Amino acid sequence: MNDLFAMQPVTQSEVEVALQRISKIQEEITSKYAGQIPSLASMARSAVRELDNENDLRMLRIRSQVSEIIVLAETKFTLIVIQSIALSIESKDNENGAFENSEATK
Repeated sequence: MNDLFAMQPVTQSEVEVALQRISKIQEEITSKYAGQIPSLASMARSAVRELDNENDLRMLRIRSQVSEIIVLAETKFTLIVIQSIALSIESKDNENGAFENSEATK
């Protein structure tokens, strides 16, 4: 069996410390995005309505080199999903490069 995926015992205090560290980071990120994204979604909704006053914005997707932000702006709430995509881009580039190289040799 591969030792790379072997589980190491973890104490409860180590888990608590890790969760506190993650929670602190998440609170900072949450505050940052929660302050900016609703106004951006509102501007996007206004733009959609200006183009077609019978239409409405249901979802907004923003993708950068590092992350992807998906916003669902409903009447009672706004849902913001932030995904890291840096690793998936690198793996996709590697796959595309391998595919292009293999196609070029045919």
